[in-house]
Amino acid sequence: IFLLLLTFSSAQELEQQDKTILLDVTPLAPEVAVGEHAQFLVRVTNLGEERDAFKISGDPYDVSPFSNFVQYVKVEPNQLKLDPFQSEDVVVSVKILEQAPANQGFTTDLKISSLSHVNVKNSVPLDIFVVAPKEVVQIAVNAPIEVRPGDALMFDVLFKNRLNLELVNHEVSVYSDLSGISESFIINFTPKQEFTRDFSFPISLNAAPGNYALNVKVYDGPDVKGSFVSAFSVLEKSALGEQASEKGGFFKSQTTLQRHNEGNIPLTQQITLRSNFFKNIFTTTEPEATTSHGDLVWEFSLEPGETYTAAVTRNYRPLFYGFLAIVIVVVLLYFYIERSVVIKKRIFMMKSSVAGVTDMKILLIVRNGSSFPLQGVTVMDVLPNIIHPTYEFGTLKPDHVQQGAKSKR
Repeated sequence: IFLLLLTFSSAQELEQQDKTILLDVTPLAPEVAVGEHAQFLVRVTNLGEERDAFKISGDPYDVSPFSNFVQYVKVEPNQLKLDPFQSEDVVVSVKILEQAPANQGFTTDLKISSLSHVNVKNSVPLDIFVVAPKEVVQIAVNAPIEVRPGDALMFDVLFKNRLNLELVNHEVSVYSDLSGISESFIINFTPKQEFTRDFSFPISLNAAPGNYALNVKVYDGPDVKGSFVSAFSVLEKSALGEQASEKGGFFKSQTTLQRHNEGNIPLTQQITLRSNFFKNIFTTTEPEATTSHGDLVWEFSLEPGETYTAAVTRNYRPLFYGFLAIVIVVVLLYFYIERSVVIKKRIFMMKSSVAGVTDMKILLIVRNGSSFPLQGVTVMDVLPNIIHPTYEFGTLKPDHVQQGAKSKR
């Protein structure tokens, strides 16, 4: 009899509930990953004939520790004052436990009751489906925001298994759009495991300045189970390397000048080599240089990592060989002339008179110094007019005697 009366009373109460309070549920996020919030929009309508205040809350027996799914239920606002036939919306947020079973559905009740009338109350079921979370591995990266070329990008990554389940053969991938930053490895996560791993990647000296993304992802096959994206900047670096070398030889030298851009930004450079007009006559350059006040000048631009080489060759050998040829020709001519016909002139004082007249004997010695006969040799001697020849010749007589104004030939 008691049970029958209780059932009859509940039926009457339900009939009164349906006529007094109307609840209309609109799911906002009925599918939710573990550790996340399921959300619903619930419209409450007062069907009573008088103004009333209502309290909205979750079922206390549908939350932890009585439930394996729900950690708590939050309603905003959790109290309403409604005039007859007035409606108001409330947002219901259901927090799912991080250890809740995945890929399962459950139902929890939302309860509403009048603050003025004990028997005026109602409830509505909220259907929720817990799916496998898209990011069951929580990732936190502690990385610098700036790095200089030539240094190392060092950072640590915190990995945390958010599930109370073992994760087997998950691939961790660390990469960036900056070349040289890439690493992947396979790892197993125990339930709720949390660990930190350090990473270090050298930054190239010629890495272009700018902003780059740093990605850390965890994969279970093709599915992403955790991801983190941050950014860092490569700073500008201006550095120039210089090198000069010189090789010398016989009246020839080669000088090599090099400039190397060791930074990560383009540079405009100029090389000046001291010189003069005379040196430039015997100088060749590669690439061709311009001249400024006799100096050799190269102007060029260097991209990061690029090297510019200027070669200067000074060759004095043609000058030496030309001078040597002239000397040889002069020597040969000298020897040829000297050895072909040799003439020696000797004067002997014979006697002098009181009147100041002196008798002299003049000898012309002509010798063939070559190894072959000479034909048509002409010997000419010039005597001043103060000398009067006797025209007595001991050997050969001259073919001609010519009288000039001041001398005889």
